[in-house]
Amino acid sequence: MLKLPIIVQMFVIFLISSVFLAGISTYVYSIKSYEYQRSELSVKIATASVRLSRALIKPASEKNLEAVRNIISAFAGTPEVICVNLALRVGNVKESWPNEECLSENPNLMMHDQPLRRGSRVLGSAKVFFTDELIKKNIDVFLIYTFIGLSVVLLILLMIMLLAQRVLVTSPINKIIGKMRSFKVGEMIDIADSEKYAPEFKKISSEFDVLADELNNQANEILNKNELLEAQNQKIQDEKSKLEILIKNILPTATIGELRAKGTVEPKKFENVGILMLDFVGFTEMSAKTEQNLLFDELNEMFTCFDFLAERHKCERIKTIGDAYLAVANVNIENKSQIESIAKFALDIIAVLEARETQLDWKCRIGLHVGDIVAGVVGKTKILFDVFGDGINTASRIEGLSTPMKINCSKDFYSASDFHDHFEARGKLEIKGKNSMEMFFLKNSFHQPKAEEIEDIVNSAKLAESLIEKNFAAE
Repeated sequence: MLKLPIIVQMFVIFLISSVFLAGISTYVYSIKSYEYQRSELSVKIATASVRLSRALIKPASEKNLEAVRNIISAFAGTPEVICVNLALRVGNVKESWPNEECLSENPNLMMHDQPLRRGSRVLGSAKVFFTDELIKKNIDVFLIYTFIGLSVVLLILLMIMLLAQRVLVTSPINKIIGKMRSFKVGEMIDIADSEKYAPEFKKISSEFDVLADELNNQANEILNKNELLEAQNQKIQDEKSKLEILIKNILPTATIGELRAKGTVEPKKFENVGILMLDFVGFTEMSAKTEQNLLFDELNEMFTCFDFLAERHKCERIKTIGDAYLAVANVNIENKSQIESIAKFALDIIAVLEARETQLDWKCRIGLHVGDIVAGVVGKTKILFDVFGDGINTASRIEGLSTPMKINCSKDFYSASDFHDHFEARGKLEIKGKNSMEMFFLKNSFHQPKAEEIEDIVNSAKLAESLIEKNFAAE
């Protein structure tokens, strides 16, 4: 049921009931009144038709058509009579009033057929066509006035009901609500005031007094629990956000979506992927002689620089193993200029190492290759997104045949590029486990990064806060 005030519900019910009863009453009355008045009209027309037939006997016998017309016109001058058709056997005379088209122009008329007799002799008949429209109009007017009268009476009754409701119901309820509000804020309540109420409201008032304190206590408990739940929910959301950040840095976005949708990740093959492999010259000897915190900080800062450069060139770092750094182009991040991008990425790495001021002498070897790889999530208890395949193995061997601060490229990488003028041919070199392969050094002339851009990358890496420090540092 609609949540409306009781007085409104009572008003609606009373209004609907009154309208329904008034409608039924007026409908029944209109039917009975119509039947009665129609019967009276039929008697009236029949009586008048008899008089008409008597008046028409003489002129009809004398075949005085002018007199016949005058008598019919005089008779038909009433609102009820619409058409009159006269048929005389003598001379086969037919006369219509007011015209012959009267019946076709006025369908659904009622008829009274009155024979014209002179003694036992039938001279003809007078058919009188009449209507009950005037009766219907009178009844419609009566119904309108009846509804207006009922509406006025109904309005008066409703006004009386509203006034009575205000005195007997609304006023006590408002006082009881006021008591509840006063009690809630700790004000004193005049209990004797409830003695003025009707018995029903006295009981309600006393029940409100009993429940008021309990409601306040329950409200306070709920408020405290809600505050605690909100704090816990916020903490859960914060922890969830931190985990989302870590997951997005461990796994590619597409891989995360596939894990959530299917619960597993199908390995995918990627063809003609740009691959960069890097390691540092003499890292094993350096790590044996250098304090571990300094070595780790330096390595961490350089890898951070490389990550910034990878993002700039739309490449993707796959993993680091000790001092080795593996990145690819056009795997999880679409990059149609993958050859050019990964070549510029490699030259920027050389520029960063040359620009950094450090206590250690960092030099690297870089290998670039284009080949096929397979990518997927490895492990069941500890998952890791990884790439493998002949392309990765070949890139590792290409890097191993490079020289310090040089970028060694395979013949496949050279062929896939469109900037052959920026390569220096090295001839064929032997590769462990493979046949000899033609190789090329990538010249610095292909891409010369701006000094301020490199400096900005270096400074950003020094100031960068790690994900662990940012999201899991003790508060």
